[in-house]
Amino acid sequence: MRAIAIGAMKFEIPDWLDARDENGTLVAYPPQTDYANVRVSVRTIATENDKPSLGAGERIVRSIATKKQRQLHEENGKVWYSYSEAASEGSPGSSITFWHVGVGAHMVLVSCFIDSGEGDAATKARVMDTVLPLIRSFRANDTSV
Repeated sequence: MRAIAIGAMKFEIPDWLDARDENGTLVAYPPQTDYANVRVSVRTIATENDKPSLGAGERIVRSIATKKQRQLHEENGKVWYSYSEAASEGSPGSSITFWHVGVGAHMVLVSCFIDSGEGDAATKARVMDTVLPLIRSFRANDTSV
Protein backbone atom coordinates (compact mmCIF):
# COMPACT_ATOMS: atom_id res chain seq x y z
CA MET A 1 0.00 0.00 0.00
CA ARG A 2 1.09 3.54 -0.71
CA ALA A 3 0.17 6.60 1.34
CA ILE A 4 -1.30 9.53 -0.59
CA ALA A 5 -2.46 12.98 0.52
CA ILE A 6 -5.06 15.02 -1.35
CA GLY A 7 -6.23 18.24 0.21
CA ALA A 8 -6.81 17.71 3.93
CA MET A 9 -6.99 13.90 3.73
CA LYS A 10 -4.49 11.06 3.75
CA PHE A 11 -5.33 7.56 2.55
CA GLU A 12 -3.78 4.47 1.04
CA ILE A 13 -3.98 2.99 -2.43
CA PRO A 14 -2.63 -0.38 -3.56
CA ASP A 15 0.89 -0.42 -4.95
CA TRP A 16 -0.28 -2.04 -8.19
CA LEU A 17 -2.25 1.07 -9.20
CA ASP A 18 -0.64 4.01 -10.96
CA ALA A 19 -1.80 7.45 -9.82
CA ARG A 20 -1.86 11.00 -11.12
CA ASP A 21 -3.12 14.32 -9.81
CA GLU A 22 -5.69 16.08 -12.02
CA ASN A 23 -6.13 19.55 -10.54
CA GLY A 24 -6.36 18.32 -6.96
CA THR A 25 -8.22 15.09 -7.75
CA LEU A 26 -6.37 11.82 -7.37
CA VAL A 27 -6.90 9.38 -10.24
CA ALA A 28 -5.77 5.79 -9.56
CA TYR A 29 -5.79 3.22 -12.38
CA PRO A 30 -4.16 0.00 -13.56
CA PRO A 31 -0.85 0.73 -15.36
CA GLN A 32 -1.14 1.81 -18.99
CA THR A 33 -4.95 1.71 -18.99
CA ASP A 34 -7.86 3.99 -18.26
CA TYR A 35 -10.82 1.65 -18.70
CA ALA A 36 -11.21 1.36 -14.94
CA ASN A 37 -10.22 4.09 -12.50
CA VAL A 38 -10.90 5.50 -9.07
CA ARG A 39 -11.04 9.25 -8.45
CA VAL A 40 -10.82 10.98 -5.08
CA SER A 41 -11.65 14.65 -4.42
CA VAL A 42 -11.64 16.33 -1.00
CA ARG A 43 -13.48 19.44 0.19
CA THR A 44 -13.17 20.96 3.65
CA ILE A 45 -16.28 22.66 5.02
CA ALA A 46 -15.26 25.92 6.70
CA THR A 47 -16.94 28.41 9.01
CA GLU A 48 -17.33 32.07 8.16
CA ASN A 49 -13.81 32.76 9.50
CA ASP A 50 -12.28 30.03 7.26
CA LYS A 51 -11.73 27.52 10.06
CA PRO A 52 -12.79 23.90 9.43
CA SER A 53 -16.32 23.32 10.71
CA LEU A 54 -16.05 20.40 13.13
CA GLY A 55 -18.20 17.46 12.02
CA ALA A 56 -19.73 19.36 9.08
CA GLY A 57 -18.70 16.79 6.46
CA GLU A 58 -20.33 14.01 8.43
CA ARG A 59 -23.52 16.02 9.07
CA ILE A 60 -23.89 16.95 5.41
CA VAL A 61 -23.41 13.37 4.20
CA ARG A 62 -25.95 12.11 6.77
CA SER A 63 -28.46 14.76 5.70
CA ILE A 64 -28.11 14.08 1.98
CA ALA A 65 -28.29 10.30 2.48
CA THR A 66 -31.54 10.76 4.41
CA LYS A 67 -33.06 13.11 1.82
CA LYS A 68 -32.09 10.82 -1.07
CA GLN A 69 -33.08 7.70 0.89
CA ARG A 70 -29.64 6.14 0.48
CA GLN A 71 -28.30 3.52 2.86
CA LEU A 72 -25.84 5.19 5.24
CA HIS A 73 -22.73 3.32 6.33
CA GLU A 74 -20.78 4.28 9.46
CA GLU A 75 -17.37 3.01 10.45
CA ASN A 76 -14.54 4.40 12.57
CA GLY A 77 -15.54 8.08 12.38
CA LYS A 78 -16.53 7.96 8.70
CA VAL A 79 -20.01 7.99 7.17
CA TRP A 80 -20.84 7.30 3.54
CA TYR A 81 -23.46 6.36 1.01
CA SER A 82 -23.10 5.20 -2.57
CA TYR A 83 -24.99 4.86 -5.83
CA SER A 84 -24.27 3.81 -9.41
CA GLU A 85 -25.38 5.19 -12.75
CA ALA A 86 -24.64 4.84 -16.45
CA ALA A 87 -21.40 6.58 -17.41
CA SER A 88 -21.53 9.45 -19.89
CA GLU A 89 -18.19 8.33 -21.36
CA GLY A 90 -16.81 5.01 -22.52
CA SER A 91 -18.51 2.12 -24.28
CA PRO A 92 -22.29 1.62 -24.11
CA GLY A 93 -23.15 -0.04 -20.80
CA SER A 94 -20.25 1.57 -18.92
CA SER A 95 -20.92 2.57 -15.32
CA ILE A 96 -19.74 4.93 -12.65
CA THR A 97 -20.27 4.41 -8.93
CA PHE A 98 -20.06 7.30 -6.47
CA TRP A 99 -19.35 7.25 -2.73
CA HIS A 100 -19.99 10.44 -0.73
CA VAL A 101 -17.94 10.24 2.45
CA GLY A 102 -17.99 12.48 5.52
CA VAL A 103 -14.91 12.56 7.75
CA GLY A 104 -14.99 15.29 10.40
CA ALA A 105 -15.04 18.66 8.65
CA HIS A 106 -14.32 17.06 5.27
CA MET A 107 -16.40 15.70 2.42
CA VAL A 108 -14.73 13.24 0.09
CA LEU A 109 -16.15 12.24 -3.27
CA VAL A 110 -14.92 8.90 -4.57
CA SER A 111 -15.93 7.61 -7.97
CA CYS A 112 -15.10 4.42 -9.83
CA PHE A 113 -15.49 4.32 -13.61
CA ILE A 114 -15.71 0.95 -15.35
CA ASP A 115 -15.77 0.80 -19.16
CA SER A 116 -17.95 -2.15 -20.15
CA GLY A 117 -16.25 -2.68 -23.52
CA GLU A 118 -12.58 -2.43 -22.57
CA GLY A 119 -10.19 -4.54 -20.51
CA ASP A 120 -10.67 -7.77 -18.63
CA ALA A 121 -13.35 -8.40 -16.02
CA ALA A 122 -10.87 -9.51 -13.34
CA THR A 123 -8.93 -6.22 -13.47
CA LYS A 124 -12.14 -4.18 -13.42
CA ALA A 125 -13.36 -6.11 -10.37
CA ARG A 126 -9.98 -5.64 -8.70
CA VAL A 127 -10.19 -1.86 -9.24
CA MET A 128 -13.73 -1.74 -7.80
CA ASP A 129 -12.58 -3.83 -4.82
CA THR A 130 -10.03 -1.14 -3.89
CA VAL A 131 -12.69 1.43 -3.02
CA LEU A 132 -13.91 0.29 0.42
CA PRO A 133 -10.38 -0.30 1.79
CA LEU A 134 -9.46 3.15 0.43
CA ILE A 135 -12.46 4.73 2.23
CA ARG A 136 -11.61 2.86 5.42
CA SER A 137 -8.06 4.28 5.26
CA PHE A 138 -9.19 7.96 5.09
CA ARG A 139 -7.76 10.10 7.86
CA ALA A 140 -7.56 13.87 8.21
CA ASN A 141 -4.13 15.50 8.11
CA ASP A 142 -5.26 17.49 11.15
CA THR A 143 -7.07 15.05 13.44
CA SER A 144 -8.70 17.86 15.43
CA VAL A 145 -11.09 18.54 12.51
